[in-house]
Amino acid sequence: MLALVRSVRTLHSVFAWLPLTQPWLARLVADAPEPRILALVRDGAPRDPRLVALTDGIPVVGLLGAAYQHLAGRAWPLRGDRRFGAVYARLVAAAARDLGPHDVVHAHFGDQGYRSRLVRAPLVVSFYGHDYTLARDPWWAAAYREVFAAARLVVAEAPHAASRLCDLGCPPAKVRIHPLGVDFARINFRPRFPRMPIEVLFVGRFEDKKGLPDALEAVARAGPGFRLTVIGDGPAAPALKAHAARLGLDVAWRGLLPHQAVREALDRADLLIAPSRTAASGDTEGGLPIVVVEALAAGLPVLATRHADLPWAVEDGRTGRLVPERDPAALAAALQGMAAHPERWPIMGALGRAAVLARHDARRQPGRLRALYEEATAGKPCATPTTTSGRSGNSGTLGNTNV
Repeated sequence: MLALVRSVRTLHSVFAWLPLTQPWLARLVADAPEPRILALVRDGAPRDPRLVALTDGIPVVGLLGAAYQHLAGRAWPLRGDRRFGAVYARLVAAAARDLGPHDVVHAHFGDQGYRSRLVRAPLVVSFYGHDYTLARDPWWAAAYREVFAAARLVVAEAPHAASRLCDLGCPPAKVRIHPLGVDFARINFRPRFPRMPIEVLFVGRFEDKKGLPDALEAVARAGPGFRLTVIGDGPAAPALKAHAARLGLDVAWRGLLPHQAVREALDRADLLIAPSRTAASGDTEGGLPIVVVEALAAGLPVLATRHADLPWAVEDGRTGRLVPERDPAALAAALQGMAAHPERWPIMGALGRAAVLARHDARRQPGRLRALYEEATAGKPCATPTTTSGRSGNSGTLGNTNV
């Protein structure tokens, strides 16, 4: 006799619904049972039928934003505006009440957890990246203590990120690890036999923490046997292109591309370079860039830094190479070392695919996510913590990992 699965109505609270630029979040929401999405703004993607935009019923918010931009000459930094925080929390609570009862509210990013804390439903909060860095501000550090008190569960992508939540004051028994899901059926896997020149791919926003200047210098130092393709954009683009020109490096600048085009670029590349680092501002990856998971799934060896949860995904010498942050010379030496041993590449690719398939398979994530929601709605989190550790060298006493 089949057991009936209890329905779990899920409200996802997101500051901005950005399925074009945050496809990993769109993937997670797609994995959730009976999702509704509550957001303030969105990008130019077609209207999602599950989306309820706060601005639809509150046009004054849009008018205020337009007035600010006219007077200040720049967009209203609404997300970081503390003055709007209390108002936003009440808007979220009122909109959630109007939508009817939900079994669980899943807030995405720690700051959105703060804005969602007044909703009358069990709260799950996921942290991803910039939200960890916000805690350097004493105001946000105090705000997160309210989030940790209000939430039933607090979710990280991987062990290093989970340990950071504990460092920020989250009770370890509330912390769960839920890796982002990847649709492996849409990623072409093939063993890599490096060509000449070796096609090196970088994918990421042009932010300090992504380490693109280190990648440029490393490929230039490594010599003419390597060619770099860059997918991404940002205000620093002119300076980065000028830096590449000074290095005498011929870079294929592809700009921002849709997710499917990124996957096609992964299929063409020989290896992925992910030189993430702690930015001058203190910003970090927080967890694990999803492009690294997709690269490993495609069979690409990955050259990465020992930063955040990159060592959890990339095992040095088995699925790629790891080097210290902000060390272009070490990156260049690793590139040359990989080029000297092409016979290892197919083995690296097979091991990388197997590793990420075990953790990130999108077919398994809906069940894992449902288990989180059912735990959150059942009452108090599990009182018996388990110990989680990763190859990153971070360990701690956390709740069930859900991996």
